[in-house]
Amino acid sequence: MIAGFAIAKRTPGSSARRIIHLTKGRDGVFRASYDAAQTTDWNKRHWSHVDELSANASMSVAVRNTVRKRARYEVASNPFLRGIVGTLANWTVGRGPLLDLKGTGDNDAVTRIEDRFHKWARWVRLARKLWTMRVAKAVDGEVFALLTANPKVPGDVQLDIKLVECDRVRTPNFWAWKAGPYTTSGIICDEHGNPVTYHVLKHHPGNDYGGSASDVEEIPAEQMIHLFRMDRPGQTRGISEILPSLDAAAALRRFSDATLAAAEIAADHAVLLETEAPADEDAAEEYAEFSEAEISRGLMTMLPYGTKAVQIKPEHPSTVYHEYFRDKINEIARPLDMPLNIALGNSEDFNYASGRLDHQTFQKAIKVEQEDVFELGALNLRVLPNWLREDKLGHREDYRAAGSLSATWYWTEQEHVDPLKEARAQDIELKNGSATLARAYARKGANWEREDRQLQIERVRKLENDVDLAKRRKELLEKNGLTDADLASVRESGSKPAASDSGRDDPDEDEDK
Repeated sequence: MIAGFAIAKRTPGSSARRIIHLTKGRDGVFRASYDAAQTTDWNKRHWSHVDELSANASMSVAVRNTVRKRARYEVASNPFLRGIVGTLANWTVGRGPLLDLKGTGDNDAVTRIEDRFHKWARWVRLARKLWTMRVAKAVDGEVFALLTANPKVPGDVQLDIKLVECDRVRTPNFWAWKAGPYTTSGIICDEHGNPVTYHVLKHHPGNDYGGSASDVEEIPAEQMIHLFRMDRPGQTRGISEILPSLDAAAALRRFSDATLAAAEIAADHAVLLETEAPADEDAAEEYAEFSEAEISRGLMTMLPYGTKAVQIKPEHPSTVYHEYFRDKINEIARPLDMPLNIALGNSEDFNYASGRLDHQTFQKAIKVEQEDVFELGALNLRVLPNWLREDKLGHREDYRAAGSLSATWYWTEQEHVDPLKEARAQDIELKNGSATLARAYARKGANWEREDRQLQIERVRKLENDVDLAKRRKELLEKNGLTDADLASVRESGSKPAASDSGRDDPDEDEDK
C-alpha cells in the first residue's frame, strides 16, 4: 500500500514556503519531491522540451543561426522592437565614453595624451562602433571586433576597430582535427577557459560571393574583442538577448494585423440588403447571395421591395486593444530591463514619480553594461592598452613625463527633465562632498579639467575687460572734466552734469563737447 501527504516547509530566514510531497513506498520508506518535479497530464506538454544539455550544447550552431535570423527579421519588421533596440544602444553608449587619464607625473603631458586619444576616437568613429556593437549584442546575442592597422587613419596611431558579425566566426568542418575538447564553434580555449584563437571566415557566408569555406583566418585572442551575455557557467558563445521577446513581438504584429483586417472588412461593406421575405426561385434569381452592386455617391437609392439597408457594426479595435498592446510592449521590453514608458516612447499615462521610479532598474542595468561589458571587456582589455602602446612609440617624452597612468571612463548620462532641480541637486552634492567636478562634468560628456581651465580663462578675460573698462571710464571723465561725485549727483537728480570750464579756452570746443 502506498500512502502520501504533503507538508509546507518554511525556508530559514524567509517567509516563503515550499511544498514537499512525502510518499511512502512499498518498502516503507518516505521519499520527498517538489511540485515542480511532478509530471502530470496537466503539465507534461508544458515541460516536453526541457533538456539537460550543457550551455554550449544547448546553443548549438543550428539553434543560434535560427534564433539570430528570426531576431534580425523581427527587429527589421517590428517598429516597436526596432525602437527598443535603438533606444537601448542610445542609453548605453550615448555620445561615447570619455577617457580621463591620471598620471603620477606632469599633468600637461597627461592632457596631451588624452587629447591624442580623443582625436583618434573621433577619426575611427569609436562611439558609433560601440553603438553598433550594442545593437548586435542585443539582436545577434554576441559581437566581435578585430583590432587592425588601418593606413587611412590619420595621425601617428593607425589602430582601427573592425566589426565582425558573429556569422563569420566558425570552425570549418575540414578543420575538425584542430577542434579539441576546449573548442566551441570558432573559438579555441585553453584548459582554463581562456580564448586563445578565433577562426574567422574572410567573407560573410551570406554574401553574394561567400568565398570558399577554406578562406579562414586564425586570429589571436589578443587582437579580438568578443562581447556577449554569459548566463550559464562554461558558456562561450552568446544567443540573442531578445530571444524571450520574439514570440510576444510576433503575436503583437499578428494581433495588430488581425484587428486592422477586421476593421477594414467592416468598413468595406458600405451597406447590406436584408429581407424578411420567404425565399423563392424568382427572388433567388434576381438577388443572388453575396452579389455586389455599386452605389452612386451622393444620391438617394431606391431599395428593392421587401428589403432594408443595414450596416456592419464596427467592433474593432476593441476596448481591450490598448491594454493588450501596452501589456505586450511591456513583455517585450522586460528582458532588457527597459520600462514601459521608454519602450513606448510615450509617458502620457504616467505621472512624474512613477516614471522616474521605473527608470531606476533600467539605469542600473545600463551601468552594469557600461562598466562590466564595455569597459572591462573592450576598452580596458583591448582598445586602450593597444592604443597606448602604439602612441608611446612616437611620444616617449610625454610618457616619461606623465609617469604611471590610470584610466577612468565617463559615460554621458541622460538629461534630467527638470534642469533647475538637477542644477540644485548638483550644487548640494558638490558642497557636501558627495560628488566631484569630474563626475558632474562627465554627466554632460565634458572633461572637468578642460572645463575648469576654460572657466579660469574666462574669469581672467572678464577681469581684464573690467580693468580696461574702468581705465576707459576714468579717461572719459577726465576728458570731460567730470568726477565720480558728478555722476553720483546725476543718478540722484536725474539731470545732466554741468561740464567744468577749467582748462577750456575754446568756446567752440566746449559747445562740441
